[in-house]
Amino acid sequence: MSASEPRMKLSQEGLRFMFGADIFRLQQSEITGFNAISMVYAFPGGIYLGNSVYSSAFGTGGGFFVGGIEAGFWLPVHSRMQLQTGLFVGGGGGASQVGGDGLMFRSSAALAIQVTDGWVFNPGISYVSVSGSSISTAALSVGLTRKLDIALSGGYRERTDQSERAFRVAAFKPVYRFYRTGNADKRGIPGRPLSNMHTIGAEITFSNSAWYEVFIQTHGVVAGDAEGYADWLAGYRFFWNLRPFRLSASLGTGSAGGGAVNSGGGQVYMAGAGLSLPAWKNVALELEAMTVRSVNGDFRTFAPGARLIRYMSDPFSGADDTSYRWAAYSGLTLQIPNSGYRKFGDRRGPLVYMIEAALDLMLTDQLYITGRGYTSFIGDAGGYQIGLLGPGLIVSLPNDWTLRAEMYIGAGGGASVDTRGGLLTGARTEVAIPVWRALEFTAGAGTLMPVLGRGMNPLTLHGGLRIPFRTYH
Repeated sequence: MSASEPRMKLSQEGLRFMFGADIFRLQQSEITGFNAISMVYAFPGGIYLGNSVYSSAFGTGGGFFVGGIEAGFWLPVHSRMQLQTGLFVGGGGGASQVGGDGLMFRSSAALAIQVTDGWVFNPGISYVSVSGSSISTAALSVGLTRKLDIALSGGYRERTDQSERAFRVAAFKPVYRFYRTGNADKRGIPGRPLSNMHTIGAEITFSNSAWYEVFIQTHGVVAGDAEGYADWLAGYRFFWNLRPFRLSASLGTGSAGGGAVNSGGGQVYMAGAGLSLPAWKNVALELEAMTVRSVNGDFRTFAPGARLIRYMSDPFSGADDTSYRWAAYSGLTLQIPNSGYRKFGDRRGPLVYMIEAALDLMLTDQLYITGRGYTSFIGDAGGYQIGLLGPGLIVSLPNDWTLRAEMYIGAGGGASVDTRGGLLTGARTEVAIPVWRALEFTAGAGTLMPVLGRGMNPLTLHGGLRIPFRTYH
């Protein structure tokens, strides 16, 4: 292998998954460090852009989550090494760690050292500041980057060369999960047991084999006394293929907390076992029971649940000749509060600005399913976060414009926004305008409301960029 080949692999464009941790130099709050999960796209020339979620992992401030936009640059310095610089801008909060807006900035510099084909080790330093909190400190950082090598094409144009594919998007799964909390205590109230929780969420998986998959999943509470609880988990799931059934075992880690949940620093681990039952073509029902436990907190659960699986290709063969159309979205949302928006004080309060990220999966030329996440960064609502899932419809307009209408069900809470337990429903319409190649600008309006009574019911205004793409399987 020539010296130029590793450098070409490191700087090659494509989708990358990054997992890392920051250990703070100063202890300024209950949080002494974050972990992070990122999905970015590396463009030719070394620039990368995507979305990240940072969450508390060390200390006693479990439940702090920040989502936003990640951007940076890779500069080759050696055949197996690059210098990586990055900037994150996002919003969030939780666990009573943010008393204001929750706007977070993170700058970083790290080495990108290729340790195996596809895996990169990232030691470095960073600086983190969060408005409305006492957090403003340098940190030591460490991480791993995995180049997914998924066969992609911009827009919806076809691509015939799939020879470099290593991973494929294996499945998309809406999730319901019941958290049985046992004798876990409420956060800050020793001796007061935490009520059981009902959560909904979603999972996306990647694989290059019929025998395992890598999963990323997230849940938010919709019933129980832990309004504002959320988690994300990432890990491996291994299969025993017993046509037409599949048995599975899962191992993973991530962050959890919020509401009345005492998850310590926020770092959790999970283990589970499941059974997949075929329903109809490319659709199955997955039953899984797992345990989720905090590393240094009182959060210990038994969590049975069910997922509706939309397979992207044959689960037993691991691949076929299909392709799917998707779209990634990043933008801003303005919530104009109603008179019952907040639980305390000025119940209307200031306008709330949120960062929004979404992923759409086209089911037909007009129908799609969308998953959306929001975190606040301006408006005295640090820690307010939302996750939504639902169907969308596309109507063609002249000049390649499109009209889109979406409906949602989901979970949200935090920062004393009155979501009445967390279960939300809503809708929106927007217009999409082509601006450059496959890139679209979208703008629209909508509303959200609790399912279980009166509370928040804001008018929502949206604007952002939508990038269609196609995956191959």
